[in-house]
Amino acid sequence: MVVVAFPCVHTLESILIFSNIVLQVKEWANGKENNIRALLCSLHTVLWEGETRWKECGMHQLVQPDQVCVSVKSVSDVLLT
Repeated sequence: MVVVAFPCVHTLESILIFSNIVLQVKEWANGKENNIRALLCSLHTVLWEGETRWKECGMHQLVQPDQVCVSVKSVSDVLLT
């Protein structure tokens, strides 16, 4: 088990919110760990409320490897900026 400490987590409420987010992400990824296309197609279900930069995509939009690469790049733009 890995314990991650975040300096911004100061209150019990913050810890509970963070724990809930971790559980939601684990549930989202469960069974799709090795299927990047399935993860990308369902990403909208775990993004925070109000996130408008990510555009939901369907499996038919991720048929070719270069389409997957573009989608992964879009994810990194949303999550890392």
